Amino acid sequence: MKLEGVFLDSRLGRRIFLLFVLAATVPTMLLSALAYNGWTRFAAAQEEERLTQATRYFALTVLDRLLAARAALDAVELDPRAAPGDERLLGIFRSIVIVPSTPAEGPGEGTRSTVSWLRHAADQVPARVIIRSRDDTTGLTRIAELETNYLWSEAFDEASGEQVCVFAGNGVQIFCSASVDIAASEARPADARTASWNLFLRHEFGVDDWRFTVLKSGGAALRNGVSFVHIAWQVVLASVLLVVILSLVLVRRTTVPLHKLTVGTRRLAAGDYGVRVDVHGADEFGELGTAFNDMAGRIGRQVHQLEVLSSIDREILEASGAARLVRRALARLAELSLGASVGIALIDPATPAQLSCSLHAPGGESCEQELALTPALQAALLVHDGAWRRAADAPALADLLAALGWPAETVYVSPARWREQTLGVLLVSQGMAASPDAAWELQVGELRDRVAVALASAARERQLQHRATHDSLTGLLNRAGLHEALEQAVHAQQSLALMLIDLDRFKVVNDTMGHEAGDELLIGVAQRIGRCLPRGALVARLGGDEFVALVPDTASGHIDEIADELVLHVGRPVMLRGTQIATGASLGVAMFPADGQTAADLLRHADMAMYAAKARGRAQVARFEPALDSAAVEHAVLSRDLTHAVERGELRLHYQPRVDARSGAVRSVEALVRWQHPTRGLLMPGAFIELAEETGLIGDIGHWVLHEACRQLATWRREQVALETVAVNLSVHQLRTPAIVDDVFAALRSHGLAATELELEVTESVMVGDVQGTSRLLAQLRAAGVRIAIDDFGTGYSSMAYLRYLPVDVLKIDRAFVKDIGSDASADIVVRAIVGLAGSLGLVTVAEGVETAAQAQLLTEMGCGELQGYHFARPLPPEALPQAVRARATPAAANAASVA
Repeated sequence: MKLEGVFLDSRLGRRIFLLFVLAATVPTMLLSALAYNGWTRFAAAQEEERLTQATRYFALTVLDRLLAARAALDAVELDPRAAPGDERLLGIFRSIVIVPSTPAEGPGEGTRSTVSWLRHAADQVPARVIIRSRDDTTGLTRIAELETNYLWSEAFDEASGEQVCVFAGNGVQIFCSASVDIAASEARPADARTASWNLFLRHEFGVDDWRFTVLKSGGAALRNGVSFVHIAWQVVLASVLLVVILSLVLVRRTTVPLHKLTVGTRRLAAGDYGVRVDVHGADEFGELGTAFNDMAGRIGRQVHQLEVLSSIDREILEASGAARLVRRALARLAELSLGASVGIALIDPATPAQLSCSLHAPGGESCEQELALTPALQAALLVHDGAWRRAADAPALADLLAALGWPAETVYVSPARWREQTLGVLLVSQGMAASPDAAWELQVGELRDRVAVALASAARERQLQHRATHDSLTGLLNRAGLHEALEQAVHAQQSLALMLIDLDRFKVVNDTMGHEAGDELLIGVAQRIGRCLPRGALVARLGGDEFVALVPDTASGHIDEIADELVLHVGRPVMLRGTQIATGASLGVAMFPADGQTAADLLRHADMAMYAAKARGRAQVARFEPALDSAAVEHAVLSRDLTHAVERGELRLHYQPRVDARSGAVRSVEALVRWQHPTRGLLMPGAFIELAEETGLIGDIGHWVLHEACRQLATWRREQVALETVAVNLSVHQLRTPAIVDDVFAALRSHGLAATELELEVTESVMVGDVQGTSRLLAQLRAAGVRIAIDDFGTGYSSMAYLRYLPVDVLKIDRAFVKDIGSDASADIVVRAIVGLAGSLGLVTVAEGVETAAQAQLLTEMGCGELQGYHFARPLPPEALPQAVRARATPAAANAASVA
């Protein structure tokens, strides 16, 4: 029998094998165990019976020797002076003495004998056994000590595994061949076997019965059954071996064909369609093997057919360009048309008069030709959808074949169309190795359709790529296209200048003339930029009114000329819808590789330079300098730190008192935010408020300022500091958020303040944009009792008309007017006008930036209600303000203020 080791590698084979082995081994082992147990019990019973017989035999042997010893002792001559010299007594007695009988024994008839013993101090040594024999005739007594070997010579040898002990009637040990007391259960082995028999001695010797006990160890009993165990195990092993062999045979017949089928299935699943399994036979496995081979053959043929079609799709649709696509499709067409010249002619809608032909000859040569697509040729190629055409029937077709170098008189023409648009034509000359049939035409038709789809997809991809990389308004590169071009230039290490151009006052055009006019202006600017740049330069529109020019391989001096010319031409007036519009441009320049090694760095540095140009007065050109980058880095670090300022508790509020112009008492305070930077110290609002507005953090900061100011006023209320209101500045960002109303009310409620104790200051910038929406929010707050103040009045976008709509209580005169009063008549006029206007509208006026007593006196005379400035107090930390308030609440302070 041939065994193949592979079948035990199968999990199923191992499972069947183990089940067979267990099914045969377990019953065999169980029967063997039962048989061994029965034999053990039988052997134990036989052993006990044998031990009992052996004990009785030993006891009777000892009795016979005692009787023989007594008879020998009675034969000894009764002469006390003579020692026994009979050699027959040697080996029986150790010593014999003759003594007179004691009176206690008394005269009697016949001979009286007894047995006694003397126990040795050590239990291992047999007791001294003594026989007394009294002669009643002479009155003498014979006393003899028996030899130990004589009396106990029949004791079992230790090598047999049996030991014997003799005990008197009172339990005293007389003799024992064992080293321990075998009568004690704790000293006896658990598997030992014992037998006992009592020897009756009272009739012959007048003493109690001796008890004889024999011990046989379990090891000895086991050795007696070794032969049986060996036989039993041989039978068991033979049975198991037979079962294993039969199991292996059966498992092999099952798992080897199954393994072959499994391997074949895996190879078939992995794409090996030529796999066949060598499984034969008249059973189910043979039938399964035959069915598998047939199925693999059919699948292989079907997959091959599918691969031919799918490879066309994959090769065409995955092609990176039209040329590569045509080459792959042409090779496939040549495989389908063995022995014929084939070609694919492409018709580009952008150049309809040109025909691009890719040709493949039967010998394997390929070439490309550009031909003119005349109307006659177009008609000859596109009239029929897949047909054999005779050159004689169409002169234009004959000219085409002659131009292609095809001598065939007949050609198969199959136009590739997509949505009623012809993108190409498949051409096959007559001269194939086999005549074309319907199957061939079907395959060529599928190839033609796939070529049409692929060409349409390539054209659509070109359009999408153009749209993705170009601006839809100006046709210039967009941000993505600029990055792509810039990355290519950086990768090629091509020196270039990047110019970022930003239009000045473009928002005014959009706001005054509309976005359509703005778009026209952008188109005109794009054309002007293109005309100013040298050949090879690229222009892109980043978005809005920002343009970028890439000028390669240009000297530094020439770059300056180009930049100046750009600013000059872009800034010239332009007629827009009958109106002459004058706009300017600010331009920043960054050089590669001097000013940056990556596209991102170049754009960032050019942007910095452009903003530097705007800062210089607009319509300027600025080159990037490292100092600009340092400022940008500092700006970024400060922006990052500001992000965590609120959560880290780094913001502080200082409070500047506002005094009553008449009494000099502090009536209210303005909360001014400070930033306790961990490394730069205490920063004023000018260092970070604009940054907060840029990063969108102004909302979080404003929320914190509002709640902190309310909390501090509540604290001063508990400390009995005499303040009427606290003023908090609101940013435009907060006013554009409808939730500001709920936030203000929540701050008042959480700190137990009345609405009249809060004053909100807004700048005039709220008048730009949604004035009505802002008015509604302020009206809700004012209706609840919150005071509304216009901060820095007169310097921004203010309009007298807006004051009619805005719900305002206070006008704060900007320090720009206050600082010049008394020395500039126009400043006096403006301040008097603002105070007069506020008085007529019922508004309170607050003058900011009061720094001298003369200014305070003049403002009081003009009728200004409250004064605020360094003349009275600088912004104070919250712990210092109560003292300043109480100091101005005294009559002396009030008199001093009125004198001032």
